[in-house]
Amino acid sequence: MTEAEKYILNYGKGRKQFSYSELKASTEEFGSSYINWTLVQLVEKGELVRVGHGIYAITDVEEFDYVPDEATIRLYDYLTKEFPRQSFCVYKGEILNPLLDTPGINALTYVETDRSRTEIVFRKLQADGEKVFHKPSRQVLKDYVNVSSPSVIVRPLITDSPLLFIDGIECPSIEKLLIDVRREHDFDYLGQSQKSAMLRTALQNFAVNRSTLLRYAGRRGIFEEIQRELESQDIRP
Repeated sequence: MTEAEKYILNYGKGRKQFSYSELKASTEEFGSSYINWTLVQLVEKGELVRVGHGIYAITDVEEFDYVPDEATIRLYDYLTKEFPRQSFCVYKGEILNPLLDTPGINALTYVETDRSRTEIVFRKLQADGEKVFHKPSRQVLKDYVNVSSPSVIVRPLITDSPLLFIDGIECPSIEKLLIDVRREHDFDYLGQSQKSAMLRTALQNFAVNRSTLLRYAGRRGIFEEIQRELESQDIRP
């Protein structure tokens, strides 16, 4: 954290909100342009929220916390040993529960890996006796996949996906989840209103990097959709 970031966050403590002009008048150590740039960075990091034109407030939000269970860790370790040159992102559907008004029962395990290697991973898990599906279509999901029954979905890992390294395994960040639920058929059981509510819940309760969110939305072809929703909630990226 930079000295300017520390100063601004310390200045904001104990204040319900503060303006750029008040902040600028409080110090001669940092120039106007640098203060402006630092405010933008703090908003992007979720440390501050913009509550009006030139008005900011400290956010008391927590990091999105996902703790992979032992089965997920074992699967990740197994895959990375079997395919040491591949990248993997492994997680369970229950990761979504903190973002849902009513926690659902998603017992699926998601395995994402290099696009050209998904079928090899699928065949390996299938040979091991796993109930596994390879990039299932909407129809296959509708006919054969029960989200409340354990099975594995293997699909491509999008290049430059925002990931987190937790307990020794690669997991999706909150920004990745918020976009993927809109683009992957596996999440069609969630309605559009639920997906929009998830975005609101995430922004209200967790630290979300808006730049990362929009960048990944662009990767997945829904930049304008997400930007409109942010603007409709008066949350400026």
